[in-house]
Amino acid sequence: MVAHSASWLFRVTPYLVFTAIWLGASLIPTFTTNLLLGPTADLIALVALLGSARFFTALAGLDVGTSFGGIGASREMMIASLAEPAMLMVTFTVSLLIGSTSLVAIWTSAPFFHGFF
Repeated sequence: MVAHSASWLFRVTPYLVFTAIWLGASLIPTFTTNLLLGPTADLIALVALLGSARFFTALAGLDVGTSFGGIGASREMMIASLAEPAMLMVTFTVSLLIGSTSLVAIWTSAPFFHGFF
């Protein structure tokens, strides 16, 4: 159900979030390091894609103008303010240890991952 007060942003947000999450998933080298988006596969880009998906989800909740949408959007942003700095801290720690923020470089140079496959 779509509220009468919903704008075009509310209708487009599920497609934007789906695209951002699938694009983020395509950046992760799970089975091969010869990715189509390998040169752009970066931890910072991955965090930005997941953050933009979270932002558009909260924006769609606020777009309708109901109290439940506002409560959900504020809860989403509260969780984002707790999760994203921790994710960035892990990102920068790993990139300092490896010397690169590229996911392919991290996968190929980290000895921790070589025991799994």
